[in-house]
Amino acid sequence: TRCTTSDTTATGADCRCDTSSTTNDCTADKFCWVDRTCNNAAKQVTRCTTSDTTATGADCLCDKRMGGSTDLDRNDPDYCAEDEFCWSDYTCHRHVYAFTRCTTSDTTATGADC
Repeated sequence: TRCTTSDTTATGADCRCDTSSTTNDCTADKFCWVDRTCNNAAKQVTRCTTSDTTATGADCLCDKRMGGSTDLDRNDPDYCAEDEFCWSDYTCHRHVYAFTRCTTSDTTATGADC
């Protein structure tokens, strides 16, 4: 039987975690992480350090609430990979936050997004 993946919940039954395995490689008391590796303990979930210009450096959750799921699921909108950026507004992006400061004026339009 193929394991249900979770970084925080034990499998509950012997199962196949590794996609290439032909036998149950993960026992009921172990954890089949979302990366399909069988482990003895739950994965430690960390919150990203926010930065508009520096990549996270490690898989993390870019969520100021740290509520809801604690699995590092790559399909989770709050998931940030090690080479992504957790912007200061707690959104994860694949690129540096590029912005232009507006020139202030009471009479002239900016002429560009800023």
